[in-house]
Amino acid sequence: MPPEIALQALTVLARGEPTGPEDLIEPLLTDREVDVLRLLAQGLTNKDIAQTLILSVRTIDAHLRSIFAKLSVRSRTEAVLWAVKHGYGSLQ
Repeated sequence: MPPEIALQALTVLARGEPTGPEDLIEPLLTDREVDVLRLLAQGLTNKDIAQTLILSVRTIDAHLRSIFAKLSVRSRTEAVLWAVKHGYGSLQ
């Protein structure tokens, strides 16, 4: 787990605040990165994600590189597993 996420999780738990996937990801990923991650977790290709969000495929590639770095994952599969585990794999 990336240290930033671990620190945020411990802070939230120490305060006794309600927790959910948004507590750990929202400060870490931008809104657009969350959109891309959710669509990725739904099985969309980069081209499909680009068409859905009205962006270029190159922009999606850049978002995915950023997501991979922030989540400390090395592949689409790892990113999808992370998304599903943290509640971002369903249609929302």
